Amino acid sequence: MVYILIDFDNFFDYKPADPDFDWLEFELNQLTSRVLKSNSRPEFISFRLYGGWMENGSLTNLASRIQQSLSSFDIFPFYKHSERVSTDGETELVTRLISMPDLQWDNTAITRSGIPRLRVVSGLPPGCAGTNETCPVRILFRFSKKRTKKCPVPGCPVTNQEAFKIVEQKMVDTMLSCDIVTLSEDERVEKIIVASDDFDMLPSMAIAARNYTGKPGQICLLRTNSNYNYDIFNRLIAMGLKVSVKGN
Repeated sequence: MVYILIDFDNFFDYKPADPDFDWLEFELNQLTSRVLKSNSRPEFISFRLYGGWMENGSLTNLASRIQQSLSSFDIFPFYKHSERVSTDGETELVTRLISMPDLQWDNTAITRSGIPRLRVVSGLPPGCAGTNETCPVRILFRFSKKRTKKCPVPGCPVTNQEAFKIVEQKMVDTMLSCDIVTLSEDERVEKIIVASDDFDMLPSMAIAARNYTGKPGQICLLRTNSNYNYDIFNRLIAMGLKVSVKGN
């Protein structure tokens, strides 16, 4: 089995307001082809999509639209006609950990009213042609001081918390990291591919690389950013982590 764990917002360049997600079927097909181009010929591929899918126990609007698109995709079974073989698989929005399937995490998305207090450089930004009264950066900075702060336009009663809505993801990276460790301990899993540019999962990938030392199986990181020339990557690569870039 091959598991492809996708940090959705981090890996895909999309607009949440998109009316449909037909592009996602192409992306998942490309990833499936990438797996089958390697030496392995897995019987089963599992796509797990991680994101802020749940708010107060219900799917968010975004998650519902993605789920609807997924139900219409025709990815599996994936046929490779040149070898007359097929690979089965599944695609799911992750709301439960692999090791704890009975527990649904109901608040991976949280909506907050008002933007938090911003920090700006001292004085006007370098090269700014405005003044403290006309520079949009300074105006927004003052507006963000309190959620009850009123709009700086004279006579406007709108407050910060009425003007702005912030949607935050919670526990998403942690859930992905937990699944990495769980899968690396399962002898049936021959490969784990993590699709993300985020560094937050590197500790769990280090554990997975250690778990695979001297054993069949591999942990792989697929990035969209080709800049990974950091010492930590070199050390993880030495441990067995395979790093590649989308499109290469």
